[in-house]
Amino acid sequence: MLLTEISCIAYKVFKDPVRLELRPLTVLVGKNNSGKSTLARLPVLLAHALSTRAIDLLDLEVGSLSFGASFLDLVHNRLQHGSLAFGARLTDGERRLELDVTVQNVSHLDRSEPVVSAFRLLGGGVDLELDWQRSPEKPPRYEGVGPVEFRGLLPHDPTLPEGTRTALDVWRRRFDAFFQQISHLGPFRPPVPRFSSKAPQLPDGLGDAGALVPQWLEAEDGLLDLVSAWYRENLDGWSVDLERSWKAFECVLRRGKAHIPFADAGEGMSQVLPVVVQQLRHRVRTPAACLDIVEHPELHLHPAAHAGLADLYVRSVKECPGVRLIVETHSETFLLRLRRRIAEGELDSSAVILYWVEELSGDRGSAVRRIEILPDGEVSDWPAGVFSESYDEVRAMRRAARKRAEVPA
Repeated sequence: MLLTEISCIAYKVFKDPVRLELRPLTVLVGKNNSGKSTLARLPVLLAHALSTRAIDLLDLEVGSLSFGASFLDLVHNRLQHGSLAFGARLTDGERRLELDVTVQNVSHLDRSEPVVSAFRLLGGGVDLELDWQRSPEKPPRYEGVGPVEFRGLLPHDPTLPEGTRTALDVWRRRFDAFFQQISHLGPFRPPVPRFSSKAPQLPDGLGDAGALVPQWLEAEDGLLDLVSAWYRENLDGWSVDLERSWKAFECVLRRGKAHIPFADAGEGMSQVLPVVVQQLRHRVRTPAACLDIVEHPELHLHPAAHAGLADLYVRSVKECPGVRLIVETHSETFLLRLRRRIAEGELDSSAVILYWVEELSGDRGSAVRRIEILPDGEVSDWPAGVFSESYDEVRAMRRAARKRAEVPA
């Protein structure tokens, strides 16, 4: 299943409607606290809420991710009676699915809880629209339908027509598979442990924040060689190796006679390992479909390696058609390499889209500006002041030099 679009209204910092078309490579840029991570993590929240793993309408703890302490933390400005809306467009082969859900916070005398106030699901044998009849009844009643219970964000009620129930069950199973396809790496990956235990079988995913990366390197044939080659090319000739014992193994770095356990290496070496494994595992086991999300892949890396990271994603886009990537970055070098590869014809411009996330003045929250990279590597609409720091500093130095020159000796 491929996620092709996500949208939200009144979700956290985004007061006004936000719509993101997702390409094979979707890149989020913007200043700190503008809402980039909020958007990058949204597919995880929605996929979990649509799967059989869902307990509440919107579970706020999903793996290592915390989306808030209460439902109000999801609502823009934490309005007591506020609502928020989500939308998603997905494809599964020839099937198309359109989902739009509005969740309203309802306060009673002694409690507060969210209720699905509007629901629309179209496609794949489902054509269902529900509009809440505003009342404190449980389960909530919907116009022309009656009471309907929800499991997560999908209806789960025996009173619905049999055909609708069957189609919803089919989609829920697909959403289960979709949730399993998501690999999320946050901005702080766990350090590589000094020793790791061999897995009895290869884990399904990389684990929370990439914690199972050592097990992938040990168990997946060919992956270690690919990762080691990337390190040698992009990180000053260092290679990755495993030192194995009977029940455990250790991830180490080698260069010539030098030998450094990852547990003793610099943060950049350790932090980038899950990022590299996340992409290179697709070359030894190409997925039919997956969604990789990574926040700040360049964390702790010298800028010289940022371009190599960009090429890592370029190759995934070219060689793995089922892979969808969402990357949040502050790296100008990363973006320049993407633009260069498009200008050189190595990457089709239609495969990449940029979004500039910016905080608005007053209480208007944040907004998203869509930026296309053109076939010549130029951009369609680059916001003023973005990555202008180096230029501004050089101008300031030149002004200072002129003033010094004007002062009599």
